[in-house]
Amino acid sequence: MALAASWVRGDLDHQECSMSFVTTTVMNEGKIAKGKDRPIEANPYPADSRERADWLEGYNFDDAQMSVEREDPTDRSQS
Repeated sequence: MALAASWVRGDLDHQECSMSFVTTTVMNEGKIAKGKDRPIEANPYPADSRERADWLEGYNFDDAQMSVEREDPTDRSQS
């Protein structure tokens, strides 16, 4: 919502707004692939592309969340 508001105010140009939409869409594709138990190799985007990185971020989203949730706040070795 904030992104859309920024675009309406003129803080972002159309290209920036479109890129954000594409990034979110590609990340969601990665999340969906993971949810359907597709292998990470199912990433359809070219190596070294922004889209590939965004897809992987979506694919690994739950793994990152679980890692944060598992951290022991009393473990001082993590600091």
